[in-house]
Amino acid sequence: MKHLRCISFTVAAVLLLGLFSFTPVTKSNAQRMVQYTWDTYKTKFSVPSTFTVTKSSGDEWQGSDNDMALSIFPKTGEKMTQREMDRALKNWARDEGVGGLGDITDVDSQKLNGYWGVFIEGTKDGWPVCLMLIIDPDYTDTGLYIWISYKEGMVDTVLKILYSFIPS
Repeated sequence: MKHLRCISFTVAAVLLLGLFSFTPVTKSNAQRMVQYTWDTYKTKFSVPSTFTVTKSSGDEWQGSDNDMALSIFPKTGEKMTQREMDRALKNWARDEGVGGLGDITDVDSQKLNGYWGVFIEGTKDGWPVCLMLIIDPDYTDTGLYIWISYKEGMVDTVLKILYSFIPS
């Protein structure tokens, strides 16, 4: 009888611990990512497995699902300084009609896997938008202009995408 109480107590403790450690699965933290390699620009990046690639050429990469859209536009021959990166990103956002622009933020190269980078947030057509410009310090003449528009609540997945870029 004493042994049975001990087992019952252990089972109850495990169940209770399980309740407190349970993390509800939400769309943003359950998102499975798939890695793409873009050899032309010596980069790898990840997107949600739910993405449909709508364009993949030497000039542009586009993909989307119901929650977000990603476009990557490479530009060569720029060789920008940090100040020029800030200016180029802000000009691109304004030229594309992005409103409610925040401040340009420099991103730590460790978070960007060695890339130099800046980003800015705003809105377009009622969607939150994040724009980022990254440059591989080994190939400074090429910048990757990254556009992500997304539904509210998808910031975790947006950050996963932005921080997934790896020079290859």
